[in-house]
Amino acid sequence: MKIKKLIDNRQIGLLGAIAVLLILAVFLTPSLFQLGTIHLTIRNYSVVGILVLGMMAVILTGGIDLSIGSELALSGMLTSLLMAEHPEIPVLLLIVIGVAVGLLCGLINGVLVGKLYIQPIIATLATMNIYRGATYFVSGGKWVTSSQYTDSFAHLSGGQFGLYNIIWFLLVLSVLMSIFLAYTKYGRRLYAVGSNEKSSRIAGIKASNIKILAYVIMGGLAGLAGILYSANYKSFAPNIGIGMEMDVIAICVLGGVSITGGRGVWRSGSAAGTIGGVVTAFIMMTLVSAFLSMLPGMSLWTNALQGSIIIVAVIVNLLTERIAEKHALYSRKI
Repeated sequence: MKIKKLIDNRQIGLLGAIAVLLILAVFLTPSLFQLGTIHLTIRNYSVVGILVLGMMAVILTGGIDLSIGSELALSGMLTSLLMAEHPEIPVLLLIVIGVAVGLLCGLINGVLVGKLYIQPIIATLATMNIYRGATYFVSGGKWVTSSQYTDSFAHLSGGQFGLYNIIWFLLVLSVLMSIFLAYTKYGRRLYAVGSNEKSSRIAGIKASNIKILAYVIMGGLAGLAGILYSANYKSFAPNIGIGMEMDVIAICVLGGVSITGGRGVWRSGSAAGTIGGVVTAFIMMTLVSAFLSMLPGMSLWTNALQGSIIIVAVIVNLLTERIAEKHALYSRKI
């Protein structure tokens, strides 16, 4: 009960912080609460939300992926160039190609980490530069401009039933990821590998394959995010996505995903899985970024704030885990 209360208090703290931000925004940036502004703000950050779903899977296994911005850029650039040079290619095929590029990038990361046992931060730091270099190579360092976009591809940025398509993508993917983590054996194995890899191996789980699966999921979502980013902004440059991994990692750890793996705010057997904490953190970070962007001079502090949030969230997560471990030991003694 004490652990449950601690977790609940953590969530109440996040919700309280969101409430404070909303109150400040009412007085300092009232334009933030216009319906059109809210809709656009969520649309602009939905790409980050999609990446968060993939990063969450990777972190649950005890890994990290620094290459997501480069994966997004490579898939987005390739599909944008194909669209511009071969406008007859169906949009659905372009989506398949973009996701396939992301899956391949994720597979390479997964093999480096899962099969060759290279530390995740080293492996993905290397591939981050490789994928970014490939993006510059295929594009020649040039942009794909709005005049090159076909109507069918640009239609991806449209909307259905009052919401932009990218927001629908985020909502559907969040539900699917929640189901995957909570009710499938592979979702539960992500937790098992991240919690104790040796024990998971003894239990018959192929930890290397589960790690590869996590990175492949991350890559596929990054590929999709690249396509949606391109369609939403109707332009694409080879430097798109640089630093985006910081936003994504910050949201994951703020949402309670343990940076050491194996734990989320809610355990994998719950209805919402780990998604609930991450969604709360996503809302908070979206509000923070939108709020700061509307205050004169404050947008310069966004990166510093994100770094601070990561440090504070990691400390809180570690303290929560240590209290949980002490409570478990105390219960055994009794």
